[in-house]
Amino acid sequence: MGPATLADEAWGPCSAHPAPGPHPIANAVCRGVAENARVEFAGGRIDALLICHGSLLRTAAPDSTACGIAQVRRYLERGTLRVLHLVFAPEAARPLLLGLVRLENRGEELLPVEYTEIWDVAGEAYASAPGGAERRDVDGLRVLADLGVGVRSRVPETVAPRGLALELTLVLPPRSRRDLCFGYARGDPDEARVPALRALRGEVRPLLADTVRGWMKRLPETPDPVAAYRAELARMRAVP
Repeated sequence: MGPATLADEAWGPCSAHPAPGPHPIANAVCRGVAENARVEFAGGRIDALLICHGSLLRTAAPDSTACGIAQVRRYLERGTLRVLHLVFAPEAARPLLLGLVRLENRGEELLPVEYTEIWDVAGEAYASAPGGAERRDVDGLRVLADLGVGVRSRVPETVAPRGLALELTLVLPPRSRRDLCFGYARGDPDEARVPALRALRGEVRPLLADTVRGWMKRLPETPDPVAAYRAELARMRAVP
């Protein structure tokens, strides 16, 4: 499984071999970084764990990785299960990244999956609500939220001393796909909550398409738009 399997999606071009160094996942007000299989944002690493028929899959050890326009994609494969974990920065000036996770069962039998989304951020003050959790410290507020149309994830029963997590159990019918959506938001230390996360439920896929479309309109015509995106971000950061 790899970038070629997503040619029918409006997710833009990607490169399995980007230029050396970290790949930015950024908009006007926030910046995440992907390097090799590592994806970090606001002081914490974004990852996922999956258990299927006793096998453990981790985005920290993907089968392949590809970088794209304001995004990074990690791919996992085990038996008939295919997984895409995509993190991107929406074009709008919002202090957050968004995640789109595609689970696909290519077999002829039901496929049970235990899924956990993780954002390994620090923070002593912890709070949770249906479909979301937050941590707060002197550096600010961090919120992990389920942004699917219907919120089905839950916080773990046991709270870890560090990080945020959401988990769910699902069964994939034969020859089916299921998309999960998440938001990773940061805010100021005294902010009551990161605004507008709930308003983004059901909007992750359209926002991804809008983001790619907006960047492609601004970038020069080139055979390597991913390199052009990286160059444009570097130029923007250099402008006083």
